Amino acid sequence: MKFDIQIVPFQPKFRRRAAELRSSVFGHSPELNERYLDWKYDRNPVPEATSLYLALAGDEVVGMRGMFGTKWEFPTGEVVALSQDAEVMVAPEYRGRGIYRAMDTAALARMSERGVSHMISMSANAANRAAATRLGWTKVAGYDVARREMRGLPIGPESVVRIAGAIERRLNWNPLGRGQFHNFDRRAKRRPGSFGCVSRPNPGNFARVVNRSPKTRPIHPLRSPEYLSWRFENPLAQYRFVYSREDPIGGFLVLAKASSWRVGILDLEATETGIARDLLATAINCASRAALDLWTVSMSDDHAEVLEELAFRQLPPDHSPATDGVFMVRPTAVGDLSLTVNGLSLRDINNWDLRMISSDAY
Repeated sequence: MKFDIQIVPFQPKFRRRAAELRSSVFGHSPELNERYLDWKYDRNPVPEATSLYLALAGDEVVGMRGMFGTKWEFPTGEVVALSQDAEVMVAPEYRGRGIYRAMDTAALARMSERGVSHMISMSANAANRAAATRLGWTKVAGYDVARREMRGLPIGPESVVRIAGAIERRLNWNPLGRGQFHNFDRRAKRRPGSFGCVSRPNPGNFARVVNRSPKTRPIHPLRSPEYLSWRFENPLAQYRFVYSREDPIGGFLVLAKASSWRVGILDLEATETGIARDLLATAINCASRAALDLWTVSMSDDHAEVLEELAFRQLPPDHSPATDGVFMVRPTAVGDLSLTVNGLSLRDINNWDLRMISSDAY
């Protein structure tokens, strides 16, 4: 059977069919995926590093290759736009025909034409790492994950989820149905002290904390008010925010639902180590029925000591889907082997400040 495939940039008239393809791969309704694609690509605050290509068989969308823009600050004060690996999917009946490579080549050429020199990937894992290497990606490092396990339960979280599922099948009611943030919101209302817990962010205050906090690595994510406002509008995610009530605000912490029993700490920023400790302690108290995960690959020694004090433990590599991810980089121009920007090597993990907030998985 002959397949006549066209590779084209995304156009609004294909929005619904692109959303249906994404629904068939990742779940959620086409309506929700339409909102997600609009948020991620049309409203991205770094449009020069954002691109979405489609593979068409007639009018049918059979493939999608996305890259979304991020900005990173360097010690010189320069802000560099980098394109980040995102949606990669081909309908099952069209796989093995070079469609992904064709979409990838077109998207890379667009980035190079726009002056975006490099791409980063935070979504590579054991399943796709070898294929990524063949396409020119270079592995930098894993993320190193510390976890604070669920407390007060005599069994592991996977068992809790299985039991909850059995109860739902029998009684048509799921004891986990309200989600991890139900207890968080209920407990937060009873905490009138020096740290607040809310469901809406304050991007301006958070950005001011970022500007006043010490920088532990040379390359760190730009977290401007504009970026933070956009970042927390992801229609597929649920967030909660912990912050210090002092004036000026001394720190904030961002939580996101990662699974039915796990919450990710997307970001933790504080002007002092003591404030970071109190933010974590408040999050632990408000999210007591969830395991808390945090990337530690770029964490300072002071914060690492705080995690140990609060019973976070490092997970072994490849322990679970939460720990098998790797950070990868590659140039956009064909034949370019350079992995250096502003004199800093992109393949040196010690140059990067990596946080979950930069990943589109949350």
